[in-house]
Amino acid sequence: MKPKHQKVLKEALRLPAEACAALAGHLLESLDDSVDEDVELAWSKDVARCIDELDRGKVKTVPWSVAPRQILGRFGAFSLLGNLPDHRIRHSGCHGGPRAACWKR
Repeated sequence: MKPKHQKVLKEALRLPAEACAALAGHLLESLDDSVDEDVELAWSKDVARCIDELDRGKVKTVPWSVAPRQILGRFGAFSLLGNLPDHRIRHSGCHGGPRAACWKR
């Protein structure tokens, strides 16, 4: 890595966790220049549905510090490697801030 890039990395690592995660997301997105419109549409619909469920009180947020224990307790570590059932965690970081998770009741 060039010294200039090392300096940028060093500065980025000083960011608060939320900003660092957002930056990482932007960097990862920049590596994939192809956009699958069907996937984008599906994500948009799913996000809109999650927001609607939250607004109507059908889901509750869980602090990120609690979410991993609940996920492992509910599904076990092995099942996280496969497909989760429909009542799985919806989006890590949605609705309640970047460290919350939305669960269906």
